Amino acid sequence: GPSASFEHANAPCAQAPKDSEVSLVSGSKALRLFRMRVLLTCAAACLCARVATAAPPAASGPSAPAKSAEAAGGAKLSPEALSAALEDAVAAWSEGKFAVAHERLTQIQPALEASEDPLERERGLRFLADSLLLDSAMPADQRDERARAVIGLLLDADPEWAPPPGQHSPELYALADAVVKARGAEKAAACEANLVACRADYGNERILHDRAKEQNEELQAQLAGQKEHVYETVVLNRAVALIPFGVGHFYNGRPGLGAGFLTAEVTFGGAGLGLLLWRTFAIGCRRTAGFAPGSLQCEGKENEIRGTRVRRAEEVMGWLTLSAFVGDVVVSQILFRDRRTIDRGLRDAKPREGDESLEELDEARRKEQAAREADGDARLQWRPGTVLTPKGAGMGLRMRF
Repeated sequence: GPSASFEHANAPCAQAPKDSEVSLVSGSKALRLFRMRVLLTCAAACLCARVATAAPPAASGPSAPAKSAEAAGGAKLSPEALSAALEDAVAAWSEGKFAVAHERLTQIQPALEASEDPLERERGLRFLADSLLLDSAMPADQRDERARAVIGLLLDADPEWAPPPGQHSPELYALADAVVKARGAEKAAACEANLVACRADYGNERILHDRAKEQNEELQAQLAGQKEHVYETVVLNRAVALIPFGVGHFYNGRPGLGAGFLTAEVTFGGAGLGLLLWRTFAIGCRRTAGFAPGSLQCEGKENEIRGTRVRRAEEVMGWLTLSAFVGDVVVSQILFRDRRTIDRGLRDAKPREGDESLEELDEARRKEQAAREADGDARLQWRPGTVLTPKGAGMGLRMRF
């Protein structure tokens, strides 16, 4: 029958026998044994490789001081504990132990930044910046960078902050002055950038203004020689509205109302005057004592009856005329308007100046106001005054326009 030899190599845990020969009696049995041997050999090799790589390397954990610093920095301190820790750090700084003060203040820095006491916060951050600068165990560039960051926190809280004189190292005063100057330079650069931007905006607006001015000039040139509808606003005097016969209504731009009052007053007044003349000259009845009862004297009984009827008609016309006069004046005063717009019709269009400055416009308004004050108020004013009569003196009202 066939024979085969197997070498078992690279097996760290169990070494298979070398140069072993297996004689197989029958072909089927030899094939089964061959397969089993191969499977056992592969399984042993895989198991040894997994055992060799299963054990992980020893991990080095953080040191005890690092753990304590992390716990102390992340923990929230009470105000009493924060004050005590700050005093310990300041005491270490006073003894010249700047590294110890730096470490202690670094641990409580988050609590200092979150402190509600501004004086305690400023004091802690100030000593932290000074201890950073004086800690010779740190590299110089790191000390300067971290101290600048702490001073930046102090300046963010108070832009006018400065370390109190005579309490800290010269390095802190020099660094604080340098940080303040650097911030001032940054602000100056920002202001300069804003100024440049404003100048650019001003230049753009000026260009737009010049273009609008040119367009306005072109438009005025196009309007030259054309017609325009002109309206004029006139300031009216209230005293004119005291004149009857519809004058106030005509003056105020109400011709229909003025014509109505004028017609009524002329009609009633003319009728009363005609009756008066008829009674006096045609009938021959005259009044001897004015309007006193029984003062009408007529020739004959018939003329007396006719004269009495005419006299009564005269009185009615007189009262109607007087009522028309009063109604005319009262309605004119009620409906009076201080200004009136008058249509002047079409005129040649004139170029207008559309580029007046604000100063010129203000000056024009002041001149217009001064002219109005010089002309006086066009409204009716009532003032108390004394009244002298043949029978004595009294109080009265004076009208001023």
